[in-house]
Amino acid sequence: MASAGGGGEKGIITGMITCPKLPEGAMILQTNQTLALSAAVSKEDQQDKAAQEKMADLHLGADPQNSTKQGPMAFTEGEIHDEEEDIVEVYIDEEEIKNTDKWTVLARFYSIRTPNQVALFEDMSRAWRLRSDMNYKSLRDNLFIIAFSNEGDFKFVTQGGPWLHRGDALLVAEFNGLTSPSNIPLEVVPIWIRIYDLPLVLMTKARGELYGSKFGRVREVDVEADGRNRHDFFRIRVDLPVTKPLKSKIAIKINVHGSEEIKRFDVRYERIPYFCFFCGFIGHSDKDCDKKGVNTAAPFRFSAELRCSPLKPFDRKVSRVKATNQSGASRRLVFRGAGSAGSSSSRKAQEEQWDEAIPQRADDHDGFETREKAGDVTIDEQLAHQTDKLNVSERAVQEGIGKGKALSSVEEKGKVGMVMAFQGEMIPAMKDLHLPASFGEESTEETSSATQEKDS
Repeated sequence: MASAGGGGEKGIITGMITCPKLPEGAMILQTNQTLALSAAVSKEDQQDKAAQEKMADLHLGADPQNSTKQGPMAFTEGEIHDEEEDIVEVYIDEEEIKNTDKWTVLARFYSIRTPNQVALFEDMSRAWRLRSDMNYKSLRDNLFIIAFSNEGDFKFVTQGGPWLHRGDALLVAEFNGLTSPSNIPLEVVPIWIRIYDLPLVLMTKARGELYGSKFGRVREVDVEADGRNRHDFFRIRVDLPVTKPLKSKIAIKINVHGSEEIKRFDVRYERIPYFCFFCGFIGHSDKDCDKKGVNTAAPFRFSAELRCSPLKPFDRKVSRVKATNQSGASRRLVFRGAGSAGSSSSRKAQEEQWDEAIPQRADDHDGFETREKAGDVTIDEQLAHQTDKLNVSERAVQEGIGKGKALSSVEEKGKVGMVMAFQGEMIPAMKDLHLPASFGEESTEETSSATQEKDS
């Protein structure tokens, strides 16, 4: 709009600038743009809100299948589902059970080191003295499945032992193929233990089973058929658990006539595998053990004295002496009482009782006892008389040799004395020794001639 007059230099407003009035169409367009802008802002707010809700749903465990993402990214959202158990049903018939390896064992090399499998089974084949072939398969953690072709080999391995390779044990157990290897316990090693210095009355089979139960399951007690001990120590075979430390002694409470006493006896182990001198566990040595004892001055609680060599066949101490079966009259041992020493009736009764207790022995006789004649009772008197004549003095000896002749030595004196003694009269009974002896109606000459004729 223009002003009516001049004079702008004098500060007079000569014109006024104003916003022109929009036409009607322009005003509608502006309104629409404002509404569109508001709608865009509202949509952004809704998207932000939806994103926030989605994040909340993720925290609450929303289903990832409702996600708009595709591919592996679709499984990066949502909750973690539990594993669905889909059971597979299997039927095992009798034929499959029969075809299962029946002479199979599960074995574990019980050591912290891994063995050389070739060397291990070469040692085992020599120790097992196999009669047939053997197959083995290696598993994890020093486990092996061993299949035998011979039942005798299978029984020898499962019932024998301990089986050692370079000082460590190979634990074995029967394996039927129907059980998982992890469910087969391999925690025992068969060992012969010895208990020393036990009283004889404590070394019986029943008590041996009681002692052995303190170490493990008892397999055998080494006693005679009558239950007596065989050695100067008591020997028991047990399944020794490798999950427990060794024992160096066994404590036994002895009750005699109401008096109780606890005694401790030393224990030794035959062919025991490597064990730790610190803790006493089998399977590692003291070099690999991190356990420390309370007594640092003497940390070794165990020692090599717990070991002992296996029993040799000649180590058995019990021996028997058989009675000699000699011909002749049987001995009669009569034990009298203190008050019946001079009683003939008592002695006769004891002899009759002895005859009833022991039957007469059926011996072979040649009839010598019945045909022998009584000897001459005067022979002893004649021998004594002639013996007195042998005591010749030195003077008598010299006189017998001759006067003036002396003996040079003691030996010569003795010879002369013997000569003078036998120069005397011979015993009458000895004069007839050159004659044939008579036994009954026959003589020795007749007997000898009859024997010669029979032999010829």
